[in-house]
Amino acid sequence: MKNITILLSSRLDESFAIIFRQIGCNVLWVKDESKLEKLIKDNDFDIAFEWQYGHQDHSILDLVKKYKKNVAVILCLNWHGKLPSDYLNVGYFDYINVPFKHDELNSIFNKVKERRDL
Repeated sequence: MKNITILLSSRLDESFAIIFRQIGCNVLWVKDESKLEKLIKDNDFDIAFEWQYGHQDHSILDLVKKYKKNVAVILCLNWHGKLPSDYLNVGYFDYINVPFKHDELNSIFNKVKERRDL
């Protein structure tokens, strides 16, 4: 079984990348948000974590759609802690509460593995 490759929002601290690597994931992350588009365009990944600044902010999701990447984009509920009712219609695969809980994260990874036949 191949490892899951994760794209993390540049809005997340590098400690998230370190933690995901420690649990065996391949991680794509850049601190400089201006380099995020190139990272998405030039790489394959299985899952992306969207860290919203506001309700209409879908920066990673928009780039995933622009480059026609068939990946699961997970909405991190950090903006105001409420799940937008339209999150599936917007194009998100799932959501996760912040801070992440181990069982929720495992559940998402399992769904992604099933979806991608990893």
